[in-house]
Amino acid sequence: MRFPLHITTDMIKWQLTNWWRRNQRYPYVLMLEPLHTCNLACLGCSPERYNGDLRDRLPLAACLDAVEDAGAPVVSICGGEPTIYPELAELVAAIIARKRHIYLCTNGILLDEEWAAFLKQNTQALQFAVDTIKKHGIQPPGVMGWTDVSNNESYMAGKLVTTNNGASLYFAMVSKKHELASKTLCVLTPGGPAGSFVGSSCYNWAIFQKSQKVELAEDLIRYLEDEKRFAEYMQVSVGQAGPVYKGRADNPYWKSDPNFEAMMQNILRSVNLGYPGPMTAAAAEVQGQKILTDMAGRVVVGGLSAEAALKEAHARIEEIYKIRGKA
Repeated sequence: MRFPLHITTDMIKWQLTNWWRRNQRYPYVLMLEPLHTCNLACLGCSPERYNGDLRDRLPLAACLDAVEDAGAPVVSICGGEPTIYPELAELVAAIIARKRHIYLCTNGILLDEEWAAFLKQNTQALQFAVDTIKKHGIQPPGVMGWTDVSNNESYMAGKLVTTNNGASLYFAMVSKKHELASKTLCVLTPGGPAGSFVGSSCYNWAIFQKSQKVELAEDLIRYLEDEKRFAEYMQVSVGQAGPVYKGRADNPYWKSDPNFEAMMQNILRSVNLGYPGPMTAAAAEVQGQKILTDMAGRVVVGGLSAEAALKEAHARIEEIYKIRGKA
């Protein structure tokens, strides 16, 4: 059983209830974000999820109104870091009183013995993400690092012949002087009738508005982005420090290794979300929902024809743009 039985049965009851009421659309899970304050600033998390001021948190009454309005049998409390929310104890108790199930999405840093006793007393099922790997086996063991079958160590162990993270893999092999480095070829992302496109992805320098040492942070950026020092950084990056400016793309460094050409061209051919249209909220949601990834999965795993999967994905994208408009 991937989920506790009592949650599974309540979800089925909820589905049958809405089927009986002829409701075509209804929520299964309410993603409740009572605050955007967090005690971490993880690189993989969007800034709006940890930059919030605690004073701007949702009032307890507003949270409970959302629970009532959604009607979903499961409430996922996230954020931000929910254990920072001052009214969390009252919120959890009130949701349970409404006979809803709770998933508490927390980094666990603030979970002391008092919190553990509270959670044990007030929640029937507290599941951490790691359980999906170690206990239930929903995800392969290596997803927490670089050891799964699609990444660096498997390639370097000779278990793979191709992988999509070529740039970081090549960096790892060159840095470790691995014997396969000289036998590895980095190639351009395959294209189709309209050409070959790569979704733009870059790391940016940013300074928080409330940083105490803004001038020092600006000096650090100027120091690292100075052409002479950036050239030094580029030399040790093994193709990872891709060119953003044309002058850097013309640097002789990119001719020093045949594998660098594919890395550089992938960067130069990168396009924004929504290409060839503008970058909009709708375009971002299409990517966030992994619609194109799902489309391929529906063919490979679901058994759909390519035409049927394309039609299905197109309908989902049209629905998002209809809801979001052109904003």
